[in-house]
Formats: sequence, C-alpha cells, structure tokens
Amino acid sequence: MESVDYNMTQASVDRRRVHERYECSLDALIRAEDEVLEVRVSNISLGGAYFESEKSLPLAAEVRVELDIPGAEMRLEAEATVRWHKPGGFGVQFKSLRAREVWALNRWFSGLSPEAG
Repeated sequence: MESVDYNMTQASVDRRRVHERYECSLDALIRAEDEVLEVRVSNISLGGAYFESEKSLPLAAEVRVELDIPGAEMRLEAEATVRWHKPGGFGVQFKSLRAREVWALNRWFSGLSPEAG
C-alpha cells in the first residue's frame, strides 16, 4: 500500500471541497473489483464521503458506493474514486450522482448540522 502524508493530503482535500459535509453514522458497502467492504460512513456531502474501515483501498481505486439514504426509502449507488486515507478509514469523491439521489441527500442534509472545520 502506498504511504500517504495525512496532513498534506487532508489540507489539500479541505481546500478543494466545494460541498458542505455532514457528520453521520451509516452502514454502507464499497465494491472494488472482486472485493466488497462493509464500512461505516462518518461524514458525507454531495461530492464524496469518508468511510471508517480497518481495510483501506489504494489511492485512485475505482469503487461503487452503496448506502440507504435515511428518510428517502431509496439506495444511493454511485461510482467513486478513492482520494485519500488516514488510519482507520478513507475518503472518496463521487463521480456523479443522479438527480433523485441529489434531491434525497439534500432533503436528508436539511435536518443535519454541517461538519465544523
């Protein structure tokens, strides 16, 4: 696995963020090639998410994210790219979300507080 300088990587991620992030605690699946990871989402935005996981995936790995959007009775299924990691988890950037997923996420986000920082 590639070594990553967390401080430099996190700083560059924070500068490039366009969407407000929201703290949460949701179960999700990450599908990567022939591997399926059961993970926990600890923050999410329209642009990506951070997953808590004992197992990490390589930077730039192409994955499929699957999670149930609270209150929407629908499942988000999105292609994403692993953009950074730190001990205990990794962050992904969504490639694109369908309009109904954006609507459902924004509706859910309206009841949450944005992440500080």
